[in-house]
Amino acid sequence: MITFISYIVVFGVIVFFHELGHFAVAKLHKIKVLEFALGFGPKLVSRKFGETEYGIRAFPLGGFVKMEGEDTLSDDPRSFLNAPAWKRLTVLFSGPLMNFILAVLVFTIVMWGIGFPVNAVGELIPDMPAALSGELMPGDRILEINDVPTPTWNDVTAQIAVQPSLNMVIERDGQQLDIQLEAVRDADDTRYIVGIRPLTERDAPRAVFLAARQTWVMSTEVISFLASLPAGGQEGVEIVGPVGMASMVGEAARGGIYNLLALTGLFSINLGIFNLLPLPALDGGRIFFVLAELILRRKIDKEKEGLVHLAGFALLMALMLFVLYKDILRLFQ
Repeated sequence: MITFISYIVVFGVIVFFHELGHFAVAKLHKIKVLEFALGFGPKLVSRKFGETEYGIRAFPLGGFVKMEGEDTLSDDPRSFLNAPAWKRLTVLFSGPLMNFILAVLVFTIVMWGIGFPVNAVGELIPDMPAALSGELMPGDRILEINDVPTPTWNDVTAQIAVQPSLNMVIERDGQQLDIQLEAVRDADDTRYIVGIRPLTERDAPRAVFLAARQTWVMSTEVISFLASLPAGGQEGVEIVGPVGMASMVGEAARGGIYNLLALTGLFSINLGIFNLLPLPALDGGRIFFVLAELILRRKIDKEKEGLVHLAGFALLMALMLFVLYKDILRLFQ
């Protein structure tokens, strides 16, 4: 049950943000929006406010914003195809953009919530040298170890790891104190430890910066993977469908809220990049036609473009069924 609920919530949020981007910018440009829906298939819940119908459909595999004259000719001056090319481009780009914004948002929450380790003692592990000595206390800031400054927690652990006898300069209640500790080898006999965990502090600007950087790094990794597909993909990396993703979501949910949020960010990035691919029926395919219109300086035949997108949608559905089939086979292997 936790897997099912988590899957619905995670993908509901990701799809909602994506479609909200299209919807909000279309409304901003006064383009007529006929329907805003989460899911596909039969309607479960539907309500009309003004000119737009809002609804939830049976199959939670996506969503859509239906605009007047999106794929067919329309005489309505507020139709999508009658809007200037730059307005159509911003509507199409806004969905994937919202996916990247969502990724930055959830990564920020994760990094702010977990906090950043600083060069101070947060916890003493029982029956370990630091606790047994009585020299260190929670809150002590470690300034130096064996005459080497330790401005970060990484510096603290690096110095402790390589030497058994430690002369520390610490700060406690505004005063500097000199203490001595004897470290012990860890269980794997790979380094020295004294049994302390770091104090963590929350830093919102730093969390936002690192979240944006994480979004960029993950985006480049996804693009690199997609670029490798024509040559057979990357070793050890597989494409998973709804079943595989649901399994990943369930596992993340059991690992805690921060794991679930981090996975939400990754999936949101994947959806944003996938939708920017220049394939028919995707945002990227529609962007391609608008750019072609700008370059050629003439209108593209909308009926033919609509047929291309319809064929592309059918192919995408076939691909989704194939990936779903592979997912199910993987369950029985």
